[in-house]
Amino acid sequence: MIGADVGCAFLLASVPLTAAAGILRIEQLYVVSLLFSMLVVGFSITKPIVPADVVATGAPGGGQQCAGRQQLGGVGCRSRYRRPSGAGADRIALLVDAVSYLCSAVFLGLIRAPRSQVSPPRQRRPLYRDVGDGFGLVLGNPILRPLPASSATFVFFLQFFFTLRILYLVREIGIGPATIGVIATIGAAGGLLGALLAARMAGRFGLGPIMVVGVVMSGVGALMVPLAGGPLATTLAILAFGEVLDGFGGATYNINALSLRQAITPDQLQGRINATMRFLSTSATPVGALLAGVLVGVIGVRTALAIAAVGMILAGLWVFFSPLRGLVQAPSGSSKEFVAITSR
Repeated sequence: MIGADVGCAFLLASVPLTAAAGILRIEQLYVVSLLFSMLVVGFSITKPIVPADVVATGAPGGGQQCAGRQQLGGVGCRSRYRRPSGAGADRIALLVDAVSYLCSAVFLGLIRAPRSQVSPPRQRRPLYRDVGDGFGLVLGNPILRPLPASSATFVFFLQFFFTLRILYLVREIGIGPATIGVIATIGAAGGLLGALLAARMAGRFGLGPIMVVGVVMSGVGALMVPLAGGPLATTLAILAFGEVLDGFGGATYNINALSLRQAITPDQLQGRINATMRFLSTSATPVGALLAGVLVGVIGVRTALAIAAVGMILAGLWVFFSPLRGLVQAPSGSSKEFVAITSR
């Protein structure tokens, strides 16, 4: 994870540095984009394992602390959009992003927890067997199964929404990049608050119910964009309120869903479970973007945004109509479903 952060920082910094030297080429941007995406995916797949080790030491709220740092980083990164546009500002923004990845690497290096006991090496198997185990583990477990379904539905409509959001804010409402940056920063602050309160709310209201509330809250926050109107001050207030709801609800759901997965997944299966979850959750993302481009010319950008927001809200139904709805706290990690599948 530290290596991925350092690699991302190097890749981002290479763009403004080569641009300043006058040797930046489009081929470099292709390579940077490809390698950067690979490192981000690798980091995301590995990330859930770290909080599990921290929690195992008895440190309270390890997962919430990691998520809180991520949201705090979002406050700083999103605020860069307040800078005036232009080549110089774009280079500075990329350098700031590069520094933020280095800061993340430093924070990860400061985590101190005993290493988990290493399992004896198992016999090397074909990749397709590990991939099949990952799908079997997720789809065969009634507690895990609703999570990728909910996330895939939410991410599908979220990509639909994000494809049109900036277009709507700039062309229909008429606000500039600086104002959009301020609103986004407010949303990141809402995410930070959600990260800090996620575990406490789950303990008070139950893990499953608060996850449903998180999905719905995030969708309602997105719905504020097409509903915003009236005087400019009122419009901006509605947009900012929606960003807070979106950030708060998203952080609440993601943190508690991650904590649930960690609690019921044996350590040696964390990577396969997370890789499968990520694949199932994000595979429909390009389709959402494509659908947004098709529908916007037929029904208009505002109506399309409203449909996307309602779809995000409905993603919570996968959790509501599942055993998760009545789940108060995470069950034990010694799940028979996992043992049955991995012992074949």
